[in-house]
Amino acid sequence: MGLMEISIMLHVGLVLFLLWTLSQFKLCHPVAYFVSLIYLYLVHEMYVTRLRKKLEFEEKRQQFRRRVILQILFFSSFFALLFKFLKNIDLC
Repeated sequence: MGLMEISIMLHVGLVLFLLWTLSQFKLCHPVAYFVSLIYLYLVHEMYVTRLRKKLEFEEKRQQFRRRVILQILFFSSFFALLFKFLKNIDLC
């Protein structure tokens, strides 16, 4: 599991811990806050992109299932009508 695959809350905790550590050693600079904000924004964008792809995949899968079910229903009703028609035809 890569660093970018962990939970968003773990990323937030990691950033807060890093900022706290920097402040304990009196090394905290406004650039550190800005970099942490950009990092959390990028993590958020990654999660949104992943969620969007997952939802698109689920949507395509549902569409495919509906199409298969409709084809099965169409052909089953077609063959039922065909058999009913052939039963009514007197071949003698």
